[in-house]
Amino acid sequence: MPFDCQCGHRGHYPISELVSLNSQCTACGFSLKSLGRSIQQTLNVSHACSKIAVIAVELELQWMVEFDDPELEQLRTVADFAGLLAAKAAELSPAEALDVVLDKLAAHEADGGESISAESRLRELFRVC
Repeated sequence: MPFDCQCGHRGHYPISELVSLNSQCTACGFSLKSLGRSIQQTLNVSHACSKIAVIAVELELQWMVEFDDPELEQLRTVADFAGLLAAKAAELSPAEALDVVLDKLAAHEADGGESISAESRLRELFRVC
């Protein structure tokens, strides 16, 4: 990935090296940690969004419901996801919907394991770096 340092040097750095947070400008030694953190954040958000979309599709098929993209984009917590599922699947109580969502998150190896709760933020449950 190309990067223009404050010293004026344009370097090319492998993304894996930047994400490790150990990269420095090859000309002046300026730390590229902030760039690495930015890349980490982008990768984590993208990974989390794709995992949430996969879980949503599985729930749609399992419960014969349909989620709209704007609805999914507004989800922030596990409770939000469970509430949306409960609203769409009339046969599920809010508590049952929460159990279903928690089971799906566990099946997809969400970070946090047993400590995942209704208040857990969805985009923080799937990290790649």
